[in-house]
Amino acid sequence: GQLAGWRPHARELGGPAACAALRAGVLPSPSPSAVAFPGPCPSGGAARLAAEATCMASSTAPADARAQEAGLGKASGPSRAARLNWRGGLPLLIEGEPSAFDRPPLPVFTFASRQAHLAQAVGAAVAELSRLALVPAPLRTVWLSCQGVPLRWELPVGALFDTLCSQQALPFRIQLNFSAPDGAHLVPFPNPDQLKKAFFHWFKQGMFLRFRSREPFTKLGPAEDEQMRDSVAAGSIDGYWPLLERMSVLPPRAIPVRILYLGYFIEAPGGLERQTVCRQTSVPVEEGTQSVSALLSSELPGLAEIQPAPQVLCQGLAVPLDIPIVQLFEPLAHPDLFLYLCIYSGAPLAGVPVSVEHPDPPDQGTTEPGVPFGAEPSSGVDH
Repeated sequence: GQLAGWRPHARELGGPAACAALRAGVLPSPSPSAVAFPGPCPSGGAARLAAEATCMASSTAPADARAQEAGLGKASGPSRAARLNWRGGLPLLIEGEPSAFDRPPLPVFTFASRQAHLAQAVGAAVAELSRLALVPAPLRTVWLSCQGVPLRWELPVGALFDTLCSQQALPFRIQLNFSAPDGAHLVPFPNPDQLKKAFFHWFKQGMFLRFRSREPFTKLGPAEDEQMRDSVAAGSIDGYWPLLERMSVLPPRAIPVRILYLGYFIEAPGGLERQTVCRQTSVPVEEGTQSVSALLSSELPGLAEIQPAPQVLCQGLAVPLDIPIVQLFEPLAHPDLFLYLCIYSGAPLAGVPVSVEHPDPPDQGTTEPGVPFGAEPSSGVDH
């Protein structure tokens, strides 16, 4: 619900004060300037989520107990923080490329769960605007963009927004395009069948990295597949979590992580081309106490040199760089079992690794050196 005005309160609730406020049930009221959007998240929900996450980070419980609480032990239902996270959403404004219409249609407004993949969130709006476009269907290359940056439809709505936009830049403005510049690095918008296959591709990839096996996924039937897709699109943790628990039959082996940032494709025909770069890695369970700062230093060595320092966000919350990765995973991981760390600077990052690959559909591309994007990293474990 409250998508403006809560962030100062989320920042104020830190350490012992956050825990005390939660236990007492006392939280600051939203700012009078807050704008209420339709959605399931109650007033103060984001502040409570920030406080819950801070409590987990500042807990004095033994490390093994905190690890189990953070989702490394036996599944026992979602935590309160995970429930609050799933109730978050964003208002979207989808508008058509003006040159594709005789008279530009009114933009489409909608509200989407942060957990939903972009194609799930905007599919109905794309279909509605496509009916009015003048470009003949056989000649169309349908793709999405924000501020001129192509959007990768297979990524979650919340992660894309955190990477490309200021947290105050609501609604999330998305443009629907019907023609592509020559040589542009784009991933065309999928048809329903492609979207269905891609959804489960991403989930199985996250499951393999998490458990070093895709076998748990085979325990679901067609009805459960539909339930999972619908639950993610609607932001319903009650529909999703029982399925995840049914599949959690193996001990977790790693924490899948994706780091998103705005970068350049240096081989673009017209020179430098802005793109959302997705850098994928995984942190072994035994190294789960590694901090966010240590992981980013390892994956993006030049990041620490950038001034002013970019923001690191996860599910819309500013991440303390000293917090262990393990304590972010259970409350803030996306349904595809990846923890998304989004680096926002307002401009393409310089001095960090850039992608020179085409952002291919989910069965291609690259995630880490030498590993095809759809392939399973070598683990030495039968699967």
